[in-house]
Amino acid sequence: MNEAPRIVRPDSTEDLELLMEFEWNQVTVFARDDDNDALNFQWVAPLGAQTETSDGEDNSLQYSNFRIRRDPALHGTEVTLAVDDGLEETFVEWTILMPGGQ
Repeated sequence: MNEAPRIVRPDSTEDLELLMEFEWNQVTVFARDDDNDALNFQWVAPLGAQTETSDGEDNSLQYSNFRIRRDPALHGTEVTLAVDDGLEETFVEWTILMPGGQ
């Protein structure tokens, strides 16, 4: 029986916020698959976001980075990452917040 990939970091995958404190802001997600399947990382993010994913093998710890430039128009925007092993998937989602944003 195939198991879904496991997100190792962030520790929690619920109610996450990305506070846009800097000119460029970054999130890194670490995941692994206990069935030794290769992982795919798929970001759903605003236009202009940059992503980079490791090429880990089997059960090794794999990661994906998401970078985005500070923009007040992004306040309240959702960013989603799906991690899948070809059969099962796991999600993590952030809400972009601007300091002092409404």
